Amino acid sequence: YNHYAKMAPDRPYEVAERLAEQTGCPVVVIDANDLGVEVLGHSKGITIPLAKQIFADNPLAQTDEQTPLAIVRPVTGEDVQTLEEETQKLAEKYYADREAAARAEKAKQAPAPAGDNPGGEEDESLWVMPDAEP
Repeated sequence: YNHYAKMAPDRPYEVAERLAEQTGCPVVVIDANDLGVEVLGHSKGITIPLAKQIFADNPLAQTDEQTPLAIVRPVTGEDVQTLEEETQKLAEKYYADREAAARAEKAKQAPAPAGDNPGGEEDESLWVMPDAEP
């Protein structure tokens, strides 16, 4: 209990087998963090070395993500292309939204230009009268 951030199932091998039966996919119960990877239990169809390799770089992280579940599956070349396209679209939207938010924030903080009077009335103190004689 005191070795893991969250309590693991009491019988991780049994839980992994039951979940594998219900989902039709191999299941591993794992503790992966910045210190390493510990396989607590697994079903048939996945090996400890494979599970450790997949989670070696701690892809679920451990800060605010709160990701108690990961689905790992093989993908085809078509899947990879689709994922790359979707990732590109999401990245473009993310950066466009970020730029729009930065522009809006900058506009909010910028002083109003001279002569810009939101009240709609003329402010004579801003008038500049040219000299009659140069």
